[in-house]
Amino acid sequence: MSRWAAIGAIAVVAGVIWALGSLELASSQDPGPVDGLEGVSGQAGIMLFGLELSDWAYGARVVQALLTVVAIVVGGVFAWRNAYIFRHNAPHVNVSHEIEHVFLSDEYVYITVTATLHNTSRVNIEFLNGYSRIQQVTPATDEEIERLYAEAFLQTPETSETLGYIQWPTLDFVPTGWDKDGLTVEPGEKETQTFEFIVSRDVESVIITTYLYNSRVVGKIPVGMDPRSAPRLKSKLLRWREVEGPRGWDRTSIYTIPRN
Repeated sequence: MSRWAAIGAIAVVAGVIWALGSLELASSQDPGPVDGLEGVSGQAGIMLFGLELSDWAYGARVVQALLTVVAIVVGGVFAWRNAYIFRHNAPHVNVSHEIEHVFLSDEYVYITVTATLHNTSRVNIEFLNGYSRIQQVTPATDEEIERLYAEAFLQTPETSETLGYIQWPTLDFVPTGWDKDGLTVEPGEKETQTFEFIVSRDVESVIITTYLYNSRVVGKIPVGMDPRSAPRLKSKLLRWREVEGPRGWDRTSIYTIPRN
C-alpha cells in the first residue's frame, strides 16, 4: 500500500468515527417523540451489530477524543522534524581559522592552525572527535592540474562517476578526540583547538580543513576508525531511523607561505 493510499484509508476511518460521534451529539439534543409516534424517540431501538446506535455513538466520541489528541501530537512531531518550526533548539557552530608559520630550516616549515569554535545556537554542543587536514596546492605542474580537474569533473568511458571536487594531494591528516566528557561549548561561548603541521619548504600554498563532528549524530568514534567513514547513530525513539542533523561543522582555508 502506498503512502497516499494509507493516508486515504485513515481519513475514511476517521470520518466514519467522527460521524458516529456527531450522532451522539444529536441524540443529546433529541426533540422528543415524533407526532403520531408517541413513545418512539429519534434513535431508540436502532440496532447495529447487536448494540444500540447510541452505544456506538458514545464509543465513537471516546475514540474521536483520542484521535484528536493523537492528531495534535503527530502534528507537533511533524512540525518539529519536517517543518523546522522549532529550529531554535538546533545546534550550530561557526568555525574560523588563524594560521601562522615559522621556517624551521632550509628544508621545513612549521605551521600552526588555531580553530575557533563559536556556538551560535541556544543549546550546548559536545565534541568528541574531529580532524584537521593539510593539502598541497602549489607548486603543481600543468599535467597534475589537468589530471586533478579531470578526476573531479570530467566523465570518460572508463570513469562514469566523478568526485565533484578537486582532491588536492594530502600532506598530513591529524585526527583529534576528547575523553568521554568531550569538549562542551556553551551557547554564545567560544573554544579553540590547535593543530600542528611540518611541511617541506618547497610547498608554496596549502589548503587547510578543520572538521568537528556532532556527537549527537555520530557519537564517540572508535580509536583507529577514519572519522570520515563514521556512521550515523540510530534514533533512540525510532530505532530504524538514523539521527537527523548535521554530521559536523568545518572550515576550509587556503594559505600562502611567503617566500623570503
